[in-house]
Amino acid sequence: MKLRKGEISKQELLDNFLKIFSEEGIRVTMNQLSKRMGVSIGKITYHFPTKDAIFTELGIEYVGKYIHLISSIENFNDNLADHFRSFPMIFDLQMKYKPVFTYMAMASVSDGKMFKQMRDSYGQDYKRTMNDIKTLCDKGFLKTTILDDFDIFFHQMVILFSMWVPDASVYSLKVPFKKLRKKYTLSIVMLYYPFLTPKGMKVYEEIRKEFN
Repeated sequence: MKLRKGEISKQELLDNFLKIFSEEGIRVTMNQLSKRMGVSIGKITYHFPTKDAIFTELGIEYVGKYIHLISSIENFNDNLADHFRSFPMIFDLQMKYKPVFTYMAMASVSDGKMFKQMRDSYGQDYKRTMNDIKTLCDKGFLKTTILDDFDIFFHQMVILFSMWVPDASVYSLKVPFKKLRKKYTLSIVMLYYPFLTPKGMKVYEEIRKEFN
């Protein structure tokens, strides 16, 4: 994957880093990145002095695309069906950025900037999800008891949205992602089951048939 000679933008580097890490794994070194891409190590370290810096930037890029995805889904926070249908799209985006999730799972807590980014993203997602759940309660899809258990509910959701990476990489390595995505999606949907109203239950049954 040789880049053209001349000026190389920061974004071009990031795009190629992500492709290489996806194809060859996250253990590729900075020197190996330089050789794979046909650029000097200096051109890489000018923008990214360390591998942590690369993955921190890729993580920021992922968060931006995640927010854009959620914002682009019409009726995301007031229609339970569209809310559920967003989950496969989120998994697709996460699959594209799988190296980032793998790297962060292995990174040391001493990697300050990377973990600050993760904590900030977690806090923003907590508030957004809380507002979405309140709206779905107001629309009659969910029981308000979900708000009493929201911390547990959100924790379970975060675990499911993040732990699919080791599952797909280790326990389900030979299972096609399309099949895994269905399993992961229904696992998230099932979190809502105890809190569904009769109106929400109709949507749930519809989505189960759609995803199956």
